[in-house]
Amino acid sequence: MAIRDDGKAAIYIYDSVGNLQSIVTQQISEAPPILNSINPDIFFRGIEREIVISGQNLITLKDLTSNGGIIIKEFFSTDDLIRARIYLPPSTPTGDFKFFVTTDYGETEIDYYVTTADLNPENLTLTINELGEIDVSVYPPINRSYTLNVENSAPSVVSAPSQVIIPSGGHAMFEVTALSEGVAVIRVAGAGVSISVTPPFATSPSDGGDSVESLPVSVQMPFSTTVSNKISPLVSVEMPFSFDSQIISDIVSVVIQKQ
Repeated sequence: MAIRDDGKAAIYIYDSVGNLQSIVTQQISEAPPILNSINPDIFFRGIEREIVISGQNLITLKDLTSNGGIIIKEFFSTDDLIRARIYLPPSTPTGDFKFFVTTDYGETEIDYYVTTADLNPENLTLTINELGEIDVSVYPPINRSYTLNVENSAPSVVSAPSQVIIPSGGHAMFEVTALSEGVAVIRVAGAGVSISVTPPFATSPSDGGDSVESLPVSVQMPFSTTVSNKISPLVSVEMPFSFDSQIISDIVSVVIQKQ
């Protein structure tokens, strides 16, 4: 932004790679800044995001600061709004705090709230088509219901809702469904759950699965050996083998000749 001799501000608009897109001129008001709202006004530890502060007389913005340990990475203003990118380290204190807005003609402030989210369990193992439950806890709780986005790293492995509503008590639950073998990570407000999906386990007859038959196998073992001028008789041994979902009938003959 540059201030011209006629008292108007020339605002230079750039794209994400630094190319100048346009130049906007606007009359500067010498009135102190006024702040109307901040979106969002609730932040979770461990995340980075953009915020928008709306108001009036913001074109000469000089500084944006906070008393709550938030890192303000960059900010930009027009006459009626401020856009800023912020980061909350995991050690950011929770509770009520303020942003301070300073322009060439005054300073004002606006409130925000910091809390933290936790998901339980941290790890979950499901079989295909199995349902799982994930608990979401927010502490300190928010004094109103609040909607959080649910991020899913592998929608082909696990299905999950796109959002979860946290009531004022600070606790909610949502379900996930295992779809295919693999690993998915579900994240809500910086907290995450790792979900491993495995194939279904083999079933036994008592579980209603395919029946398993025990089949006798005859093993013939003619021994030819001399013991007191006698030859041992034919020995028949039955050995039950288990085969799943099919019946196989084989006779296995083993001949051992011992001299």
